[in-house]
Amino acid sequence: MLIVWNVPLVLLSVLIAMIGSFTALTHAQRMRENSGRSAWIWMTAGGITLGLAIWSMHFIGMLAIHLPIPVSYDLPLTLLSALPAIAAALLGFYVLRAPDISNRRIVVSGLVMGAGISIMHYTGMAALKMSPPISYDPLIFALSVSIAVIASWGALLMMYQGERIKIPVLLRFVLGGVIMGLAISGMHYTAMLGVNIQPNSMCLAGAARVSPDILVMMVSLNSLLWFGGGILAVLFDQRMARQNARALAQLEQVHRQVVKDLEHQKYALDQHSIVAITDVRGTIIYVNDKFCAISQYSRDELIGQNHRLINSGTHPKEFFRDMYRAIIAGKVWHGDCCNRAKDGSLYWMATTIVPNMGSDGKPFQYVSIRTDITERKLAEEKIQQLAFYDALTGLPNRRLLMDRLHQALAASTRSGQHGAVMFLDIDRFKILNDTKGHDVGDMLLVEVAKRLLGCVRDVDTVARLGGDEFVVVLETLSSAEVEAATAAELVVEKTRTALNQPYQLHEYEYRTTASVGVSMFYGNQQSAHDLLKCADRAMYQTKIAGRDAYSNM
Repeated sequence: MLIVWNVPLVLLSVLIAMIGSFTALTHAQRMRENSGRSAWIWMTAGGITLGLAIWSMHFIGMLAIHLPIPVSYDLPLTLLSALPAIAAALLGFYVLRAPDISNRRIVVSGLVMGAGISIMHYTGMAALKMSPPISYDPLIFALSVSIAVIASWGALLMMYQGERIKIPVLLRFVLGGVIMGLAISGMHYTAMLGVNIQPNSMCLAGAARVSPDILVMMVSLNSLLWFGGGILAVLFDQRMARQNARALAQLEQVHRQVVKDLEHQKYALDQHSIVAITDVRGTIIYVNDKFCAISQYSRDELIGQNHRLINSGTHPKEFFRDMYRAIIAGKVWHGDCCNRAKDGSLYWMATTIVPNMGSDGKPFQYVSIRTDITERKLAEEKIQQLAFYDALTGLPNRRLLMDRLHQALAASTRSGQHGAVMFLDIDRFKILNDTKGHDVGDMLLVEVAKRLLGCVRDVDTVARLGGDEFVVVLETLSSAEVEAATAAELVVEKTRTALNQPYQLHEYEYRTTASVGVSMFYGNQQSAHDLLKCADRAMYQTKIAGRDAYSNM
């Protein structure tokens, strides 16, 4: 059967293929320049665009045929034939997502894409439903499939290698669109040369029929609208990318200026202070030489580590909670911190933490400026020790005892719990001192202090008043007076048993006893001074009664 071609529609089909290919190339470029979800969106849009370009070119080319019989197209097959083209194009775009593509992968992908394009073409031809069926010249059929495969290889190479060609981007896309459009059209019109339609053929398309004139209008308008929308989307995305790039460049410029300012600050601080900079998570990002020297860690051992690396465990959680609350709010924090060096030794720092604020009003870095105050702290501790603790035994002295006793009376008032004061004196201590010397006497006092500490709880206080006199303050014994007295008696007996055990003083084994006086207290019924005097009098009653016992008062 004689086929007459409508030349304007032939040219329109080629133009549609070129415009669609151009649009698909721009989508491919955006896909390769993005990542994550954006890259997947551009991949999907580009694959659909190229698939529609192939499909639209085919059917406009089909509509360019004038046969001497009425012709229409089966609608389900017409629509179904678009799927192989879109699937083949999506495969091509999926392959192009990888930054480096092997030649073998391009060959395999080209074969699959060419097969998809061929299936689309011959499915579309089947939509004519001619009787007798359309036949094809085997050689031209094979040639058309080969052209589809070669066109697919060319499309993949064009999109993959295109960005490496040193020509302007727009000109590259135009040339690529022309070459791809001609390749797609070449496959179609080559395939049409092998079509054989019998002279008495009839079109058997069923009720779902589409008029050729309406179809050419629908396909052309929808394709051009899709391609136009795709190009506008690319232009908009490129504009947003340029704006983001400009904003990023401005942020980088600001960041460089901030870094430059920080470098000036760090240089000035490095001359005089111990400096560290952390991010908001506490990760160390900068330390100066003085920080490394005092912490005994090298810079490589510190950078990237959390600041907790030098935490000494000295401070309670509330200390750090108050610190973080201040600096997170953008406030400068001052305080004294105890840190631990690499060898385990402790050192004290007078610390100022300054938040570096970002453009969003939130801190993005913390600059810590420190001064070593270890010697001052040690001097303060020594003064504290001399003022409130006994130099020989390390126990609280009379001054600290009276303070603890005031606190115990106040706590008893609040809790309603009874307590007791034990006043102890070592029996015949003067004889030991006079016969064995003060060194041996001091050894005995140290051992007595250790044994007393082992007989009481952490909440209780053991103090040395001087000489061989010790005081024990027992708190929260019981809310019932009788039970409290019984508990105090148990502690007294436990203490006397411990003190009566032999003492090894160098090569000399020594035994001694203690006289104990006990005075119960409840709230502020007595002053701390009077309570201590009562316990002292009770102890002297024990001495008078023969020692090695205890008395209550």
